[in-house]
Amino acid sequence: MQTCENPMKLRFVLPIGLAVVLTSGLHAAVRSGGPYSILAEGLDGGGGVQAGGDYHHHGSLTVPAGQAAGGAYLLASGFLGQLDGGSDPGPLAAEIVVEQAAGAGLTSSVSAVAFGSVTTGTGVTRTFVVRNTGTADLTDLDIIFTGASDFSESLSPTYPVAPGEQTSFSITFAPVAAGGKTATLLLASNDADEDPFVIGLTGTGLTPAQVLTNVLTTAGLSGGDAAPDATPYADGVENLLKYAFNMDLSGPDSAVMTAGGSSGLPDITAQPNGVNSVFRYEFVRRKNSGLIYTAQKSPELVNPASWVNLSDAPTVISLNEEWERVIYEETYDDSTTPRFFGRVVVNLP
Repeated sequence: MQTCENPMKLRFVLPIGLAVVLTSGLHAAVRSGGPYSILAEGLDGGGGVQAGGDYHHHGSLTVPAGQAAGGAYLLASGFLGQLDGGSDPGPLAAEIVVEQAAGAGLTSSVSAVAFGSVTTGTGVTRTFVVRNTGTADLTDLDIIFTGASDFSESLSPTYPVAPGEQTSFSITFAPVAAGGKTATLLLASNDADEDPFVIGLTGTGLTPAQVLTNVLTTAGLSGGDAAPDATPYADGVENLLKYAFNMDLSGPDSAVMTAGGSSGLPDITAQPNGVNSVFRYEFVRRKNSGLIYTAQKSPELVNPASWVNLSDAPTVISLNEEWERVIYEETYDDSTTPRFFGRVVVNLP
């Protein structure tokens, strides 16, 4: 143990209506409500009732071994105290800290958050963390946007945020048209010098066709070979289908996906069992691509008008941020419909 002599002060956050027992401190600043009974235990006597202001007790202070006199201390009451060497702790105040993602602090009026390239008609969401590193509750949190309307608040922050605590909010970028988009987010609060906290927002909208063109170019295709309906490797599978089903765009690929696989043309099978027969489709679908996938069936191949959409609701299983698995299991009666043909049509919007 080490001893710190008077004068010292102990700063702490005091909830209204609660007494505080000081087991290590000389000077307590009571700054909300009152009266409170302040007991200076472990010192050479003292204690009293205050309606506010400072309670002074003169004596020596025992500091836990290994802690400096200016360190933080957890009082017996559970409140955090800070020895400040006798200086006036000043008024209680909230202090806002904003992060995106957690741990990555932003600077008001300087930092910008990039949402990247997003396909029109879809959206990408970013979550922000708001921390209160001050000594009073952080309140009155409110979000206002200026600039592009493609940015919106998808999850609102909650308040009050007690000292040392946090809340969060989410912003979604959902471009309705192609092109660069910018906006400014203004986060209002009761912070004394960062109200509002200003964050720049940027993003780019791309049409599904533009995204496909970029992917085909990256795969080394150009000119007519880079058309959505082209089959540059004479494998019978159009570029659009390869892109839609996670197939190889840089070479021949006409493989059908195996059950549980992650790429290939749709796996379509019939499972005859009388009135409980099942027509099963399984394929992977590109998330947030804007592509339109339509599973269809037909009892024959001659009449194009015989194709109808499946009525069964699919099971959708997320594989990762880019892909999901889609499974249809449509029942039929094999005594009245002895055969079915199936396909999955993919279209650009």
